[in-house]
Amino acid sequence: MKTEALERDIHMEGLIWKATLQKTEETLKCIEKNLYRAKLNFDAIDTDDKLGEFTQTASHYSERIKRLKQRVARFENKLTLLNECDTSQCDTAFFEEAEDISIEVKNCSKNVKVLSSDISYYTDSIISD
Repeated sequence: MKTEALERDIHMEGLIWKATLQKTEETLKCIEKNLYRAKLNFDAIDTDDKLGEFTQTASHYSERIKRLKQRVARFENKLTLLNECDTSQCDTAFFEEAEDISIEVKNCSKNVKVLSSDISYYTDSIISD
C-alpha cells in the first residue's frame, strides 16, 4: 500500500528535476550568448572551428534538455498510476524510471557546467595570447 508521503516525495523529486533543468537551460542560454559574442570578437580561423564545435555541443544539450523536460512531464502524468500499482514489479519499474530520470538530469546539468568551463578556459586562453 502506497503512502501519501511516498507520492509526495516522488512529486518533490519531479519538481527538483524541473528546477534543475530550468537552471541548466538558463546556463545554456548564457553559454550561447557568450559563444555568439566570442565569434564576433575573435576572427582567427582555428577559433571559429573550436567555437563552432562548442556551439554544436550547446545545441545538442539544448535538445537533450527539451527531451528530458518532456520525459519528466510524462513521468508526472503517470504519478497517479502509482496508487494503482499492486505488484512489486509495477513499483520497481516506476522507481527505476525515476532513478533513470534523476541520473540523466544530473548528468546533463554536469555536462553543461563542464561545457561552460571549457568555453571560459578556451576564450580566456585566446584573450591572453
